[in-house]
Amino acid sequence: MLLKPHIWTRGGWSGSIAMKNEEDWARWFAGYRGFILHYADLAERSGAEALAVGTELGGTTAREREWRAIVAEVRRHYHGTLVYCANWAEDLHHTQFWDALDWIGVQAYYPLCDQRAPTTQALVRGWSGPLADLETIAKIWGKPVVLTEVGYHSLDTAAIRPWEWDLPGSLSMETQAFARGGPRGHRIFPPTEAGGSGFGARICCDREARDLAGLVGPGTLC
Repeated sequence: MLLKPHIWTRGGWSGSIAMKNEEDWARWFAGYRGFILHYADLAERSGAEALAVGTELGGTTAREREWRAIVAEVRRHYHGTLVYCANWAEDLHHTQFWDALDWIGVQAYYPLCDQRAPTTQALVRGWSGPLADLETIAKIWGKPVVLTEVGYHSLDTAAIRPWEWDLPGSLSMETQAFARGGPRGHRIFPPTEAGGSGFGARICCDREARDLAGLVGPGTLC
């Protein structure tokens, strides 16, 4: 089990959080310290196998000294596996404290193609670049890469911009199923590895449908 706290911002995105001066940065990290240590204690008490020290906070990760201090203090409260969950496009390559963690986490909402209802072959091609990039990152840092979120709408446009909550398109359960793992008997992702560098696991994101009648519809990600 991975305990993965998120910060949600009203009218914005957590990756755009940034401060204007040192005083504000000090105040922000003091607040975040209290926030994440609460979950570190909860993870320790509940026996969680892994804890995310942060999720898509790319506007803050250049503050390497503060993040290393956060990670070190979290380790005093929680004795399981630690991961930071980076946005695939923003802070994955810019984060410089991967060596202080156990896993490299990726919020893997990669655009896989520019067509509706893509074939499995198109999706395999779409994943080839991201997977090669993640293998390189794993080798550079000597850490396993874990896809801490991967999800797709049940829409024929799901592989175009999977991160968009209000993505337009037509209902397509097949596109959703193929994008996240391929049809039965076909493997898009490589086998998982038990340790060392390479791929550790996939964790799907299951968001509630936004249909007012309470029915599961094309708004669902899985």
